[in-house]
Amino acid sequence: MQVLSWKDTIIRYMGPSLEATTLFQLCLPIGLYLGITSGAGWYWWLIAFFFYGIVYSMIGNNIALHRYFTHGHMTVTKSVEWFWVWCGSMIGLGDPVSFAATHIVHHNPKYTDTKMDPHGPIRGIKSVLYYFQKPINVKETPVMNRFFVKLSRKWGWLHRFYIPFVLVNATILYLISYEVFLFCWFIPASLSLWGISISILRQHWNLKANNCKTHKYEILYEGLHLNHHLYPQSPNCAVNPGEIDWTYQFSRLFRPKYNEINKT
Repeated sequence: MQVLSWKDTIIRYMGPSLEATTLFQLCLPIGLYLGITSGAGWYWWLIAFFFYGIVYSMIGNNIALHRYFTHGHMTVTKSVEWFWVWCGSMIGLGDPVSFAATHIVHHNPKYTDTKMDPHGPIRGIKSVLYYFQKPINVKETPVMNRFFVKLSRKWGWLHRFYIPFVLVNATILYLISYEVFLFCWFIPASLSLWGISISILRQHWNLKANNCKTHKYEILYEGLHLNHHLYPQSPNCAVNPGEIDWTYQFSRLFRPKYNEINKT
């Protein structure tokens, strides 16, 4: 058994991990208690809902980490890219590199909805807690993807120093004000982790990709997941009459150039 040096140990715990994500996920009751006892006005709760739904769930998870950094569905300006990096990374779910590694393996037909799938609910309902989701093991499920190599070269520094990145930004929000820290990050980001983990369960219920029948009324999470698996490189998952891909529609606000690869 290899013994890590103290430097290697420190570096190891500065990157994203299921343990760190779960810890932040479980902090939601603490955040809600602090928010209730803070004496903040009702409008702060509206701000928290905005950050939960739009900043972290829609922009951070759906558009940034999933559609942009993992699948490369679009090209945007540098300022938009950096904004998306912040929105995605501050959820506490991980950085562009860690998210892409998990999702690329998930889309490999050899691993999708099998015991090797790190993204699906293979461990049952308990996988709603990130601690019980399967971690990436590159020896079992190697990530062989040219796009991923390019992503790693560009954002490898963030992957290596992910925890310090989040903590520094959280400290800045706290220094701005206690309310900004609570209602613009702590509460909505932690809540977003719960929403994302539940959506993963629904998207692959019974261990197969599903389209949600009520997707037109559920704006925050990607309900056309079966379509996405059938056409993973399509920026718009609404491929049948009457369907609405809310993530695609919302991404249009940033005026990206879409990469229509394998569009059918």
